[in-house]
Amino acid sequence: MEAHHRDPCASFRGVHCCPLRGTPCAYNVCMNNQTMNRFEVYVPSAPYESESTSDLDRAWMLCLDLSEEFGYAQVRQNGMILGDYTNGGV
Repeated sequence: MEAHHRDPCASFRGVHCCPLRGTPCAYNVCMNNQTMNRFEVYVPSAPYESESTSDLDRAWMLCLDLSEEFGYAQVRQNGMILGDYTNGGV
């Protein structure tokens, strides 16, 4: 007898299956979980120089380097400022 894989989301209309857990969940919850570990290094004076990474240590190093070059940079996560550097210092 062949085993059938049952999609846990098949019976839920309008509900997406969470790729992280494999269970039904609201789409925006899954998307928030996937982007939670992205850090943006934002340079207000030169937005084109801004970068994104999943490594927090790398984000802080980039922030320091970019603040030395452009005067000010921020580390953000989901739009919230975690911290910043001005001219290579806190």
